[in-house]
Amino acid sequence: MDVQLRTKGQVEVYDIITTFAVSAPAVGLQKLCQHAQQNENYIDEKSIEDQFKLKPGASRNLFINGIQSGVWTKEGKLTDEGHETALTGDVLIKEVGPLRIWTYENEVTGPVLLHAGRSRTVKQFAETTPQTKHAPSILDNISDGKSRRGLLQREVRRWKISWTDKGSSWCIAEKFGTPAELVWNWNLDEGKWTVEDQLNLNCKLIGTSSNKDKDGQKVTSNYPHTGALDPETSIRDWLSSGRFAQGGWDVKLQGLKRPYSELTESERLQYTTDETLKSEADGWDEVIIKSIPLLAKTLEDATQWSSFILQNQTPGYTTTERTERLLSDILEDDPFRSVDTKSVYDRTMQEIASNRSKNPRLSKFLHAGDDLDAVAFVPKQVERMKRDEFTSVLDPNKGYGDFLLQLTQNLNGEINKIWYVDRHAALTDQRKRLAKIVRAFKQELGSVKFGLLTAYDPYGKGERDRNEYMKKMKEISDIVHFMEDYDIAPHNRYIVIQTNKETRWWSLPDTLVSGMSRVKSAAKLEPGRGVEESVSNFINSVGKKNKEESQ
Repeated sequence: MDVQLRTKGQVEVYDIITTFAVSAPAVGLQKLCQHAQQNENYIDEKSIEDQFKLKPGASRNLFINGIQSGVWTKEGKLTDEGHETALTGDVLIKEVGPLRIWTYENEVTGPVLLHAGRSRTVKQFAETTPQTKHAPSILDNISDGKSRRGLLQREVRRWKISWTDKGSSWCIAEKFGTPAELVWNWNLDEGKWTVEDQLNLNCKLIGTSSNKDKDGQKVTSNYPHTGALDPETSIRDWLSSGRFAQGGWDVKLQGLKRPYSELTESERLQYTTDETLKSEADGWDEVIIKSIPLLAKTLEDATQWSSFILQNQTPGYTTTERTERLLSDILEDDPFRSVDTKSVYDRTMQEIASNRSKNPRLSKFLHAGDDLDAVAFVPKQVERMKRDEFTSVLDPNKGYGDFLLQLTQNLNGEINKIWYVDRHAALTDQRKRLAKIVRAFKQELGSVKFGLLTAYDPYGKGERDRNEYMKKMKEISDIVHFMEDYDIAPHNRYIVIQTNKETRWWSLPDTLVSGMSRVKSAAKLEPGRGVEESVSNFINSVGKKNKEESQ
């Protein structure tokens, strides 16, 4: 789940007369601070005298100068400013006088100093009367003892504002105020939140230079967040009230509960939804949430949902046994974590058995498959049989090493590529499982490339963005091709292993990326036999193209 928070704010510009400090080069103090870093961040008169071969009086003066400059304490302990000096070679020099500052403030950024300029740069005070009272909170907040570097490009000076209620004055320079936009990204993956350390701040600063050609510079900067906003708490609050009150965010399962009747067909098939929050997210203009995991709200919702998926994943004649296995796989998917899946399984199968008239399409396929003894899958007996060169059995609970060993037994040449062909591999849960499989394969086989032939819109609803899913799948696989681009729609799933001397095909009656805890079987196909022609032609054409390009 991807979350993007966006809000517009304002760059506030103030003319102030106060105490401040600005950085200036100090090569001598830089060497002293570097010496302190090498001495466990400690320095004294004696160590200065010994290290730099100085007289006691000179060492004392340098030590006092360091205290006054704020690079170390009276006890000789290096400060944060001292570490900064060791790195940059500059120190802060105190001044008192007029200063213009460009500022921005938000709960998640804290006070931000965008730019500062002395009176000779500013030229004139703002066209309002300076005052000493009722100063805006930003002036107090930015006077927190921290030095800040301006955010304009190539700006190197650091400033430290020391606003006080006594002896200081201020006025706002309204004509230089400009809009600002703040963007922050969060991500939820497998129950863990990842929050970008930096927020993106975009604005334009006016009045920084009397030269019109140099004025109006843009600021596009990453800025650290304050930690004031917790994603887990925020998402819980935002997705549990108002229009989400009928379901609500499940903190433990990290998903949004929804009644089946409120789900669109696309949401029922993809198991996710997208939302844009406005009034629900206090302090933000909008919060864009992509791929929110959906959960069944009740047992009845789960039963209706699983039946719907079962129909969509039964494209033709099948058997009762395969239906049972497919339903078991479906109930391992994320939407059903919120309910007792055994109860859902029993209710769904009972519904199919007792009243097939409610589901005539599935009933027809079941009857035909059972009567004809149609085998659209490898029976359980195959899984139990002794493995040979024509049968490969995967037990995910035991890892993928033995499975890969079976797939590659007596293979000629060096493996350079493994293809997986599966129409449904880009669906949310299947995609997560595929990522684990690819990692396992590469761990066993090393630098082999993984190719994927799948569909970005497997149900053909026209609601899935090709580019979005290309990006997601390329995070998993080295090579990604979509079936829609080549007008092919294979029924079976395949694993294809390519070496510099041989191409070996395996057929999988059940998808590799569902029912991760269940044993699966693959059957080796003879060259040129048993493979759907459209798939064979595609794999061969890609292999031929790569060979030509290498030559």
